[in-house]
Amino acid sequence: MSNILIALFAYFIDRFFGEFRFFTHPIVHIGALISFYERRFYKDSILRGFFLVLFVSLTASALAIALSLALDQLPEFINILLSSFIASIFLAHRMLYDSVKAVLSAKDKREAIA
Repeated sequence: MSNILIALFAYFIDRFFGEFRFFTHPIVHIGALISFYERRFYKDSILRGFFLVLFVSLTASALAIALSLALDQLPEFINILLSSFIASIFLAHRMLYDSVKAVLSAKDKREAIA
């Protein structure tokens, strides 16, 4: 039941508030992680590319598991609220809608996409 509540609350948080300005989207952090790896270890090879995917996947998974375990230590109501907030960040439905709307109404569409 709590997963259904989390999904519903996350949807409504994203729908009414959209992207929070004080919080950087997790994809930006994953991009920074990829850039860090590429600067230090990456060369143009299939094996190094595989290690890049493995590095990013394991790092993101470890952080997600640690966050999930930490949230499980909280009272259920607070866990549901915080989980809903985190899930709403990953939805980004409102941000996508606003971004597409801005491109459609822009005079210079290529600049708006960039």
